[in-house]
Amino acid sequence: MNDTQTRRAGIILVVAILASGLGVGIAIVGLTGGQSAPMPPVTAVDQPQPAQATSSSASTTADFYRDIGGMLKVDCPASSNLMYPGYPPFRSEWDQMAKAAWDAEQPALARLREARSIQWADWPDPKADNARHGGVSYLNLLRNIANHLGDAALYQHLQGNDAAAIDIVGDLFVLSDLLEQKTENSVIRLLVGTGIRALTANRILIIASGVALTNDPADHQKLQADSARRLIKKLLIQNDANTTTGPAASWVQSVSRASTERVIETLNRANAEQTFAAMSMACHLFLLDHNRWPNLIDEFVPAYLPHKSIDPWGDGHQMIGYVLVKGGLPDGSDRPMVYSRCSSKDGLFYRVNEPEYGFYQGDPNNPDPALRLWGGQFRDVASWVPAAGGIAGPTTRPLL
Repeated sequence: MNDTQTRRAGIILVVAILASGLGVGIAIVGLTGGQSAPMPPVTAVDQPQPAQATSSSASTTADFYRDIGGMLKVDCPASSNLMYPGYPPFRSEWDQMAKAAWDAEQPALARLREARSIQWADWPDPKADNARHGGVSYLNLLRNIANHLGDAALYQHLQGNDAAAIDIVGDLFVLSDLLEQKTENSVIRLLVGTGIRALTANRILIIASGVALTNDPADHQKLQADSARRLIKKLLIQNDANTTTGPAASWVQSVSRASTERVIETLNRANAEQTFAAMSMACHLFLLDHNRWPNLIDEFVPAYLPHKSIDPWGDGHQMIGYVLVKGGLPDGSDRPMVYSRCSSKDGLFYRVNEPEYGFYQGDPNNPDPALRLWGGQFRDVASWVPAAGGIAGPTTRPLL
């Protein structure tokens, strides 16, 4: 992967894939987060607390977020044209831009905490003519807010403050949860919310790969193990468009069959990303207690991960998998990975020249014709940096 490709960081384009069927092109793309004062314990990874529909200074939920969007005056890396790898370490340009955004966005981040009290969102009618009180234009603003939140979380992680990083992630969960509420039929809003869920899972995967966990309640920088467990449970709360109940199912039933298939595929991808993130964090909890990676998935289920998840691209019985590749990292240490069959046609192949924390396409330039299309989707659990000078030979390897 070259540098012009890496800014994607694996984020799913949730609305663009439906543009042909729905006539709308809103995309959720990229996102990535100095030292700060300790933030309060994680609460938003559970459920928003009941209260009024919106902040007292905003007439609707969209107005509330519009006010916050207007407070974001400095670009974060994900909202800019900056190119950077999809995994740490990022470049000095990323660090500088992320710090400038972090310093400037403190009032907006503080205001976003108010959204945790919203029980029910009153989003505009997507069919209304009034640009402010209807339509879907506000969704692009929410994308920008999500980008800032994601970058802020990563920035805090890279500053060694994982407790604050995951606390910020909680505000991403709140935003996606509010967008996915069924206040009226709006497939676009569902998909934007789903895209933010996928984006959130990607950021958690990157943070989890180098997360510092603790059982010491006096340590306010590391992520408390109990908070990690609550985060895992939140990640496993997912929309299933294949069921006959729930908001996703009722929304899917309102669109054409072709669009329904695309919606289901988008939901499946987002759900898989959340499962990957939950499994990764569970592996790190296992590492905290046992000082080694689990050899098999059964070692951390159900003690650290409540249950296994069915692979939506399997035969209906296959589960999203886990593998520990012995000596698989550049430094010779073991490489834990989670995976789904997804686009696999000729087996399962994982990349060996760089880590993967987000959705990726095939490898058309591989010199080995048999490996030009990667099989499945793999996500790295451990943090690692590619070896200097790259590697010789194929960039993918079959899972045996």
